[in-house]
Amino acid sequence: MTACAGDTPDSLAAQKQHLRRQLRAGRRALTLRQRRWAAQRCTVKTLALPGLRRAHRVGVYLHHGAELATTALITALQQRGTRVYVPVTGGESTLRWVALTRHTPLARGDYGIRVPRRSSPRSLLNRLQYLVVPLVGVDRHLNRLGAGGGYYDRLPRRPARVPRWLGWAYTQQCVDEVPQAPWDRPLDALITDRRPAWPTG
Repeated sequence: MTACAGDTPDSLAAQKQHLRRQLRAGRRALTLRQRRWAAQRCTVKTLALPGLRRAHRVGVYLHHGAELATTALITALQQRGTRVYVPVTGGESTLRWVALTRHTPLARGDYGIRVPRRSSPRSLLNRLQYLVVPLVGVDRHLNRLGAGGGYYDRLPRRPARVPRWLGWAYTQQCVDEVPQAPWDRPLDALITDRRPAWPTG
């Protein structure tokens, strides 16, 4: 659902917020066993992606609350020798990407999200080959509904589309249509626990 002539910024924001409330409630309703199974399935699917096998630097969100957990994925990537970077919020709703190793101590940062406790080596966004992106909802056109902070949509866009955006979601987060504004950034691929990964490159 892209923005139409009759949609005001306020009405579009209201549509998104209504959908967020619904999808977050559904996510919270999942049992711990369902969440663990979903994270395991998504980890297996993601590691099998041919493009990700060749990646040397990958950005991965550190999950918070009922988000699809990325712990197993991060561990598996590190064991494979892939350098993992995690987002840390900065001024003016920006994100910077800092290295995460198996020995990096974590602390609670903005919004209660875990971040490296001490200064870590950084990577420029265009040095990352993939971003595993958090989301609240996603539709069949890979339009993403984020948490509302705009951090990911403010990331620079490049014609080469590097890094590729890989959305991670429970199947319950997939909807027919996500309200979209012109500045919203769609995903390049999507991984869910029950549907096939698409696209597979």
